[in-house]
Amino acid sequence: LRYSFIPEGKYMELRQLVRERLDIIDMGSTYVNKMQKCMELMNIKLKEVISQIHGKSGIKMIKAILAGIRDGASLLSLCDERIQKYKGEQVLKALEGNYNETYLFMLQQNMELWEVHQERVTAIDVRISQLLDELSMGKEEVTVGKKKPIRHHKPQIIGLHDTMARLYGVDLSSISGINDYTALRLIGETGTDMSRFPNVKSFVNWAGLAPKSHRSGKMNKTVRGTPCNPTGQIFKECAQGLMNSKYIAIGSFMRKLRGRKDSSIAIKAGARKLAMAYYNAL
Repeated sequence: LRYSFIPEGKYMELRQLVRERLDIIDMGSTYVNKMQKCMELMNIKLKEVISQIHGKSGIKMIKAILAGIRDGASLLSLCDERIQKYKGEQVLKALEGNYNETYLFMLQQNMELWEVHQERVTAIDVRISQLLDELSMGKEEVTVGKKKPIRHHKPQIIGLHDTMARLYGVDLSSISGINDYTALRLIGETGTDMSRFPNVKSFVNWAGLAPKSHRSGKMNKTVRGTPCNPTGQIFKECAQGLMNSKYIAIGSFMRKLRGRKDSSIAIKAGARKLAMAYYNAL
């Protein structure tokens, strides 16, 4: 039997912390859905107007509603300037609901539970920051480029961009689809030592992204695809984000393949290219 890949020392601790962080975020999303349900019962259609009700603007409005504010103009003034400028009228219409005491009580309960999960995520970020400082101690500085934005679940870690570059020894943000949060997730799954994998094909196969051949002569077998390990899943998420990109070659490659095959096959093929670039960079 082939031995499993297990990160050494602090990298294993980092893996467990990052996975725990994702689990808590997933559990917290349950209360976001319940908050949406409570507002739907009151005919408040905020989720149809703003992208995330648990974003800064959404949370400010929900807290104001729980505090007893019902005036639409006052609630709109709490939103981001861009929402006020481009979606002001839509937000005002969305806030015309039937405010019910029972549903407001349920909304408050779910808000408090969601905030508890956010506090746990912040505590985990502090511990991750401490581990990263220990791991990067004594590492040489690396020239880094402009950091990519992190849209969702951004870790509250100061200097994450420079720290990840020091740990890897190279700025991975030069690879399409990979930002600092992606690099943080990957370093816990793969570590920084690629010597355990003889070549790039071995790494891609370990991640579950290697193409399979199910053909005998002219006969094509229909088989169910094998699942990826957590590393392969991260690369697939990155590839999916590049599917509709206009100026990135991998996005064009996946769209062409999607026209001939299928979206899942195209995303897996794009993820394979990203995994190869990741291995070669290290």
